Amino acid sequence: MKTTSYEPDRVVNNDLQLIKGAAYNRKMALANKGCALKNRVRFCAATIAVMAFGTVIAGRAFAVEVPAAPPAAGYAITLTLKDHKFDKSEVEAPAHQKFTITVINQDSTPEEFESHDMHREKIVPANGTITMNLGPLKPGVYKFVGEYHEDIAKGTLTVK
Repeated sequence: MKTTSYEPDRVVNNDLQLIKGAAYNRKMALANKGCALKNRVRFCAATIAVMAFGTVIAGRAFAVEVPAAPPAAGYAITLTLKDHKFDKSEVEAPAHQKFTITVINQDSTPEEFESHDMHREKIVPANGTITMNLGPLKPGVYKFVGEYHEDIAKGTLTVK
């Protein structure tokens, strides 16, 4: 019968190496998960940037017709952008009702309809049209601008 020698120090060291190895593997797995998440975020950000750039390029190259949103019940407002200005600087809408705002851009460059008060922001392609569903809003005055030409493209929506 063969006898084996028992070496306690060696067993303890091997166990410690196994424990350290498992901890290291767990740490690396978490780090790789983090990298994968960071890569996904980078990919999504890059995709959004390419889409936005493509929209601007497409808007400059030819007229882009954006499909209109389904109309809200009842009231509709139409604004036209020409020479980087809105045709109406003051518009009205009924309080506590849904309504639509359609923006027609007759310029050869895109514009961004923006209203911090109404929490809306949307690109209007060159020679294109957008429609936004809004409301119901409380009575008050809501400012809007064409963000690319804020100094001249601005107006107010009065809700009564």
